Amino acid sequence: MRLWNIRTHTCLAILGGVEGHTDEVLYAEFSLDGNRIVSCAMDHYLKLWNLDKPKMKAAIENSSKHSHKSKVSFPVHRDHFPVFSTRDIHNNYIDCVLDFGKFIISKSCENEVVIWKPGPSGVQPKSSIKNCVTVVTRLPVKNADIWFLRISLDRMKKNMALGNLIGKIYLWDLDVDDHRKIRPSILQHPACTTAVRQTSFSPDSKTLIACCDDGTVWRWDLIQSAKADP
Repeated sequence: MRLWNIRTHTCLAILGGVEGHTDEVLYAEFSLDGNRIVSCAMDHYLKLWNLDKPKMKAAIENSSKHSHKSKVSFPVHRDHFPVFSTRDIHNNYIDCVLDFGKFIISKSCENEVVIWKPGPSGVQPKSSIKNCVTVVTRLPVKNADIWFLRISLDRMKKNMALGNLIGKIYLWDLDVDDHRKIRPSILQHPACTTAVRQTSFSPDSKTLIACCDDGTVWRWDLIQSAKADP
């Protein structure tokens, strides 16, 4: 993976190499504080990359001062070692992963979304890729065993949505004390019958936009999620 400063058009870091991904990276996301990246790939691995290291922080700062018109190449920082790595969550390619604070949310083509955290229960992850994982819950989803059905979270990370291949959207309220008790509401319409590839919440979390394989775009007003109408 390459990390870019989009203001100066500078590639400032490469995440990978010795213990990086060994196949195509399908998704990556920053944490809310910007101090880490979580990534997933066709090698079945999920990896956490720490951006809050001295050399990485220096590269980020220096990239803001670099001009892409400069004849001197920027000294790209290379990080070969993620702080955490696992392939114990899914048994197939992983095409979507989201940072959820102390938890991670990921999805493969196995008709489920998994909420998990690095390391054994009650223990923070160490600087080693050999840590075990704790699966908090597995959320079943019917007819979602194809690639590139993307999970989305609202801005406050309280609501999560995922479409399936027959036009239905699963909506979960994540603002609960026990994530093992999460149950979905399902949004559906008779005219929406093809795969919902991507959903996106409005900034106030009251509207959900969905795009489908047949070229249609749907808007759902989430006044009451269980009774939402497009």
